[in-house]
Amino acid sequence: MKAKDLTLLDLITLPEKDGGGFLNEHRMIISSAVAWGLLGRDLIVALGIERAKRFLMRYGWNCGLHEAEVFKDLFPWENELDWIFAGQQMHSLSGRVRSVLESSTIDKPAGIFNVEGYWYDSYEGKQYLNNFPVHHESVCFFLAGYASGYCSAIMGKKVMFKEVECIGKGDLHCKYVGKTVEEWEQQHHDHNDPMMNYEQADLANELDRAYKRIEAQREVEKRVSAISQNLTKIILQGKGFEALVTTLGKSLACGVIIENQHFNRMAAYGETPTVSLKTLLAHDKKRDHVNQHAKPTKLLKELNTAQFQVRDAESSVQYRLVTPIMLRRQLFGYISLINNREPFGDLEQVLLEQASNACAIQVLNEQTALETEQRLIGQLLDELLTKPFQESMDLTRYAYLGYDINQPHYVMVVKLKSKQASSVDHEVLSDGTHKIIQFLTTQLKQHGLTVLLSTKLDQVAVLIPDAYLGINQMKIKAYGKQLVTQLKHVTDNLHITLGISSLCEDVEKIHYGYKEANKSLEIAALKKEQSSVVFASELGFLSIMLDARKPEELEKFANHVLGPIKQYDLKHSTELLKTIYYYLENECNLYRTSRALHISISGMRYRLHRMKEVFNIEFGESSARFHLQMALEIDSVLEKWS
Repeated sequence: MKAKDLTLLDLITLPEKDGGGFLNEHRMIISSAVAWGLLGRDLIVALGIERAKRFLMRYGWNCGLHEAEVFKDLFPWENELDWIFAGQQMHSLSGRVRSVLESSTIDKPAGIFNVEGYWYDSYEGKQYLNNFPVHHESVCFFLAGYASGYCSAIMGKKVMFKEVECIGKGDLHCKYVGKTVEEWEQQHHDHNDPMMNYEQADLANELDRAYKRIEAQREVEKRVSAISQNLTKIILQGKGFEALVTTLGKSLACGVIIENQHFNRMAAYGETPTVSLKTLLAHDKKRDHVNQHAKPTKLLKELNTAQFQVRDAESSVQYRLVTPIMLRRQLFGYISLINNREPFGDLEQVLLEQASNACAIQVLNEQTALETEQRLIGQLLDELLTKPFQESMDLTRYAYLGYDINQPHYVMVVKLKSKQASSVDHEVLSDGTHKIIQFLTTQLKQHGLTVLLSTKLDQVAVLIPDAYLGINQMKIKAYGKQLVTQLKHVTDNLHITLGISSLCEDVEKIHYGYKEANKSLEIAALKKEQSSVVFASELGFLSIMLDARKPEELEKFANHVLGPIKQYDLKHSTELLKTIYYYLENECNLYRTSRALHISISGMRYRLHRMKEVFNIEFGESSARFHLQMALEIDSVLEKWS
């Protein structure tokens, strides 16, 4: 009999009296594909996909082995190939899959078995996709096991079928390859592949291992829950980072360290790291790690937990498990577990990540308290900045903050501007304002000084005590130039300009100092530099004029008076503008000016004559001298020339 001639009627008989169908004397049942799909789903959920895979392949192996033995004597096969291909026909007749052979090389006496083909409309692949998303590996476990068991029984040696394409992993069709175990091992060198011996596994042992794994997982969950509750209590009670690292370190019997984003230590317990985290990340490519995933890119770019194995000069090994502390999508710092014994496992990773969340909550609590304090101080300071001082103002509130508001101050206003002039990113400005507040607060608090500041979306106003400059032995100009450079690094995605008032001797001058600082910002806005600092003390008479005129109008006036002279000098390589400046500086004295310019008296007379001839400048008229002097002063303040 030919395998291709085999039909369902040849396989099953339906007696009129007895229940069920029969394959010869072997009882058969017909079952729903959906029911088998639900069984597979439950096995995967209960055992995990790897253990369920071995179970289903082992079940398929036994089914194939049994049916091969039944088919051997059930029909008069023309040859052993038809006996083999009857298994393929059985696949199709039973509704499991439509099997199509593409190529085959089979020689039983020589022990050669090599076949390839396609499985179309696999019930197993479709049922998997009904219950789970697309998998990264093939999922027709029963079909592969059945084919392996069936062909092994006939060949008298172990044959393995592998699914190289599968609809369960996103392929268009399922494709199989069947070979003897020796051929697989020779081709892929997979002598230790556990799937090569799946048919020998004991289900009872498998279930026992699954039960023990579940029990162990329950114990882990209990321990994680207990430690997590302790960490939560610490945060709710406001005990801070030191209590948190102590509790975590004692619970896990290891060292714990918390560092900020600049790798400065904030709290630590137990064993100290052999190598600093900053050094570890900088030189990580040269180091030996616990696993291939423990790379700095995972920690720094993906912001995920990473484990490092570090060896010191004496070849002692230290393991460090690190995870970032994230707050408002920003990196705040890192928390690490450290030990000198063995790599950390899943339990430690789960607890470390929960500790990271607890740290983020602690940071959020502290930031919220600080922001609330700063908001109250800002409201208090706004009154002094925006209104002229009155005796009725209550200054005792500053005393409650431990602040001497009557000490000499400079009023400084920091202006933020997006580098993309076409758009205003409120989130970027808000983040920049927050960073500047943190920087200034840290800077002054390092010297035990309370910080008084007021904020808007794109602006921070702060009082700089003259005492702070005295402590650092700096003048206000040197401090301002240093600060604008520092703030540029803190907010590298924003342009920063500073306006700094003259010294306010007492509280009554603070309002006027604030006005001076804002006038300075108006001048800074006209400068060519994107980040600069302007001091009110350098404005001179312009400080008074800015109350009455807009700075753009002053710039326009200076360009109107001096623009033609600049263009003439540029075109003819002359120094008429320089001559005007020195002539006015020397009170229009011909001899002193010629000496300052190192030119002859006749040369000086020629230049004056040329300016009268070309630009109609009459130095004898006081109004002409005043206009020139004012235009030169405006240009000097705006740094249009030196």
